[in-house]
Amino acid sequence: NDDGSYSIDDVDISGLVDGDITVNASADDRNGNSVTDSATDNMDATDGALTVALTVDDNAETANISGSTTDVAPGTTVTLTLTDSAGNVQQVTGVTVNDDGSYSIDDVDISGLVDGDITVNASADDRNGNSVTDSATDNMDATDGALTVALTVDDNAETANISGTTTDVAPGTTVTLTLTDSAGNVQQVTGVTVNADGTYSIDGVDISGLVDGDITVNASADDRNGNSVTDSATDNMDATDGALTVALTVDDNAETANISGTTTDVAPGTTVTLTLTDSAGNIQQVTGVTVNADGSYSIDGVDIS
Repeated sequence: NDDGSYSIDDVDISGLVDGDITVNASADDRNGNSVTDSATDNMDATDGALTVALTVDDNAETANISGSTTDVAPGTTVTLTLTDSAGNVQQVTGVTVNDDGSYSIDDVDISGLVDGDITVNASADDRNGNSVTDSATDNMDATDGALTVALTVDDNAETANISGTTTDVAPGTTVTLTLTDSAGNVQQVTGVTVNADGTYSIDGVDISGLVDGDITVNASADDRNGNSVTDSATDNMDATDGALTVALTVDDNAETANISGTTTDVAPGTTVTLTLTDSAGNIQQVTGVTVNADGSYSIDGVDIS
């Protein structure tokens, strides 16, 4: 212009990418010397974005990670962090954005992480230095969950010690323990959780409310993938000495006998074998007599003619 100024407005720069835009200006002065200058401004016309996808191979204990970016320069590092269900963290390095904005890495060894949900957090900086992030989750079930249980009964103390081991069960997980005696009576044992090394135990459980005979413990817990793992064990309790009494009353006129008695530590419904023997050595069996719920038994009017 006459005043030495120059300008142009609304130059279409849609073909340029976000970030610093630099203009270099030059002209020749009246003496043919070149005069130059430059100026820079920032363009942030496109919102930066990033996506991530995660696929876990249970058998190989590996992960494939891939994603896409918008307005992130090729060669930009993508920061990838894997976190398992126990809070263990694994960094994945060496991943950069391709010319088309994509990025990927396959067969990442995740054998050091535990089963359950695996989450990947991905981040990168766009052309304007803004952080763009995304996350994705997949489940890993590389290890079969398992549980064992052992039971030891102390007859004298009427107590039980219960212990066991677990595989792929998170520390702090509750172990459900149920004791059942030979009469079908059930006792729950509470407050048992898995230790950091996968073991669990409880000692001195009062089982005085259960009856003698086989005591069975059923144990169960959920592994890191929510699958139930179970086991059972049995031990015998003989805390009470068994005993039996019998009384006999003969009715001379009717030639009948009444027989009754009591039992200790004999299960209801158990058959009582009764044998009558006279002075001449004659023997008569009395059948159909069983122990009542209170431990007693009786039969009246037995024909002994």
